[in-house]
Amino acid sequence: MKIRIFLLLFYCCTGPLQAIQAWPMPCIGNCWHIPWGTFLVGARGGYGERLGDVNITLVYTSPLEDIPSSFIIEDYTDFGYRTGIFAGYQIQCGRFVLGAEFSIDWDNMQDAHYFSFSDANGQVELPGFAYAAMARYDYGVTYGLSARLGYQMSHCFMPYFRLGLEQSDDTLTVAFAGFPTIYNFSVITQGESRQLRYVAGIGFEAPLPFIPFVTYRVEYDYHSRGKNAEALGIINDGLGFNPFFMSKIHPKTHTLDLALVWNFAI
Repeated sequence: MKIRIFLLLFYCCTGPLQAIQAWPMPCIGNCWHIPWGTFLVGARGGYGERLGDVNITLVYTSPLEDIPSSFIIEDYTDFGYRTGIFAGYQIQCGRFVLGAEFSIDWDNMQDAHYFSFSDANGQVELPGFAYAAMARYDYGVTYGLSARLGYQMSHCFMPYFRLGLEQSDDTLTVAFAGFPTIYNFSVITQGESRQLRYVAGIGFEAPLPFIPFVTYRVEYDYHSRGKNAEALGIINDGLGFNPFFMSKIHPKTHTLDLALVWNFAI
């Protein structure tokens, strides 16, 4: 049985489609001759959606007032563009293509979100305190390492799957301000965290017409939630209330990218 399995794998990698070979036929006009079993570099751009909730805990720390804690959940949805570069290596075994890629990405999904809330002592008017707030979550530069498995369905079309990890240094900023007519104090809280997330995606790749060794990709990726990013702060108001704010968020992200890839051998 072991000998049969070995022979089958040997035939897969050395049979009719060699481990290093080109897409053998042209799709339109000239042949692109994409040499699988090569290095690759590329650039991409796309659009993304970031989804999560800002969870806020408000506690009045002064022992002079017995005010219950407040818990606020605010929806956080952000959209924006992203760009990136990547490099890697891939080999072909039969119709299967297996590769590994390192990537660097930037995005602008970091708009400020404004909202308001009241504490647990009352409604927006007295005797409760009302606050205006701003939340912003900034992804740092994102570094990723992933594996890609594709299947060459035809000479001009290859769907593939991706699975990997990515890391970024992110910043959560949340600002709070009391309404001037009730509580004219404010504070800006900020926290930084190093995030490690997994990324999973699906896409397809095809030769770019009439340009040798260049392909294009269309790819959707899901970027998982990381650990909670936190921001803490307190208002020392001198009035005996001294509210303490703790904010948390751990969003997920969906992205859709278009990429150009140059395949080459060394």
